[in-house]
Parts: sequence; C-alpha cells; structure tokens
Amino acid sequence: IMSSDEEEEKFVVEDESEREKKLQQEERDVERKLNSTDPEIRKRIFFSKAAINATALVDSVDAVLLPCVFRAFERQFFVGPSVLGSISLFQSLAHSLSSPFWGYYADRSSRPALLSLGCLVVGLSTFCVGASQSITEVALFRTVTGLGLAAVGPIAQSLISDLVVPSKRGVAFGILGMMAGLGSMSGTLFATSISQIEVLGYSGWRFAFYVTALIATSLSFIVWMITFDVEREEVQPAPTMVIVDNTTISTESPHNRNHIHSNSETDAESVSERVTLLEKEKESSSATNPSSSSSS
Repeated sequence: IMSSDEEEEKFVVEDESEREKKLQQEERDVERKLNSTDPEIRKRIFFSKAAINATALVDSVDAVLLPCVFRAFERQFFVGPSVLGSISLFQSLAHSLSSPFWGYYADRSSRPALLSLGCLVVGLSTFCVGASQSITEVALFRTVTGLGLAAVGPIAQSLISDLVVPSKRGVAFGILGMMAGLGSMSGTLFATSISQIEVLGYSGWRFAFYVTALIATSLSFIVWMITFDVEREEVQPAPTMVIVDNTTISTESPHNRNHIHSNSETDAESVSERVTLLEKEKESSSATNPSSSSSS
C-alpha cells in the first residue's frame, strides 16, 4: 500500500511517461509528413524554405540601410546626429512593440499570407523613404518599415520549425541566421558604397532604397504564391492540478491526453474519478493498518 507521497510520485511518473510517448509520436508524424516521397510536396517544401531564407536576407538588408546613409542624409536634409538617432529610435520602437502582435496573429491565421504582407509593407515603405523630400517623411516611413520588419523574424522562424524535421532544425535555424548575416553585410557594403554618389541619375542613397524596395515587394508576391504552410494541430492547455489530503493530482488523464476536451463537464468527471480512486485507496490503507491510520 502506497503512502500519499508515493501515490503523488506515481501520478507524476505516469504523466511524464505519457508526455514523452506523445512527443515521440508527434515527431514521427512530422517526419513522415516532411519526408514524403511525393515529388510535388518535396519541391514545395524546398522552395518554401528558400523563400523564407530570402525574406531573412532582405529583412537584414533593409534593417541596415538607415545607418549606412546617415552621412548622405546630413548633407541632403541638413540635420544632425540627434535627429538621425531619433529616426532609428522610432523604427526600433515600432519593430519591438509590433513583434508580439505579428506572432499572435501568426498562430491564428495563414503564416505565408502574414509573411507576404510584412514584406510588402517593407517594400512600399522603403520605396517611400527613397522618394522622401523631407526628414519628417523619412522618419514617418522608416517607422512604418519597422512595423513590416517585425513580421519577418517570428513568422519565418515559426514556418522553418514546421517545415523541417526535429532532427535537422538546428541546421535550418543556422542557415536562417547565416542568411540574416549575409544580408547585413551585403546591405552595408551596397548602401555605403553608393550613398554619396549618383547612380543612373538618382542620388546614391535613393537608389539603394529603390533597389531594396523592388526586391522586397517582389519577394512578397513570391512568398504568397509558393510558401507551403504545414497544418498545425490545436495545442492542448496545460493540465490543472488539484490537492486532496496533501496529495497533488493532475487532471491530465491518459484519456484526455489524446483528446482535446471543450466540455468542462468531461474534465470535471475525470478529476472526480481520480479523486474517488485515491480516497478509496486511503480508506483501504486505514482499514488494513488501523495503527498507522490513527497515528496519521
């Protein structure tokens, strides 16, 4: 006959064992889905990953454009470092404050559509920066750019994690980071080298923004058309715990681990059954060993 502590440990061990089995089964299901022999599916997944990595590269290129053309802005708009620093602040604030919202809606709607929308916002706002005639317009449109850039990070990572089998996710995220690094390097080299010269009749800094805008806008349509979104299962809420006679019992029974219940009566019934079972075991223990029961 087990004590309360032993009974609690038993439930915990069972819960952990069931969770481990469920995770292993989910990994096998994902691997079967992503390792499909269907050439059409494999091609869609390959091009989807390529498009997502391209968004990370363009995102990094656009993010470094502003500091690379500070000197050109000083000469064009006759402003000092404090004004330029304020523009960077507005862009960063827009980026950081909007990221959670992009992530929230990515869990509840089409991720390729949101990623495409983010790239489109980046492309259009970057074009507007290139066409700006005042520093106020630059500040406004770079703030909008920050909103678009915030979509790329969380959504791209979410898509990559679902398009790659668990055993290869480290490599996939490493490639995503590499593309971001390449984007930062290429954007810095490109923008700084032409920012203060004329290119095809345009000021160099304007040309840099126009080219980046064209790439980002084109990429938004490519992402919309070819990115494959893996269907995600509904996530079961974390199990609640009840305490009966100093014993903690999880409401997550083997039955409701495998089925998501929307009816609260079913969950309450499951808890009641487990509590009743524990009370019966305690009564049996007391009847078998009266001395132990009276001392407790």
